[in-house]
Amino acid sequence: MHTVLDHASVPATVTRKFGLAELNERTAGVADLSVCIDPTKIDDPQPPAPLPKIIVDVKQVLARVGVTTSQAELFQATGHWPITPQFTARERERILRLLERGERMGVLELRRPT
Repeated sequence: MHTVLDHASVPATVTRKFGLAELNERTAGVADLSVCIDPTKIDDPQPPAPLPKIIVDVKQVLARVGVTTSQAELFQATGHWPITPQFTARERERILRLLERGERMGVLELRRPT
């Protein structure tokens, strides 16, 4: 496949599939996902391609969680809420639950400190 796709390709696909008006210039000017759809597989879904598990160093990930923001503009727009020790602890717990869910799903292998 040599077609450039982006996030606007999803609504572009829906509007074209169902004959709806384009949502905006962005969706009107982007390729839809039809290049990714093999009509012969619609009633014969195939298993996903096997992928290796992602090895995640839990200590390394959690060290970066809740100490800064990667979304400075959003952070500013929402009022510069403080990064407190309580905030950091809560965010680390949330990310740890997310990682553990990935491990239960079989896509991650968590390396924990010994």
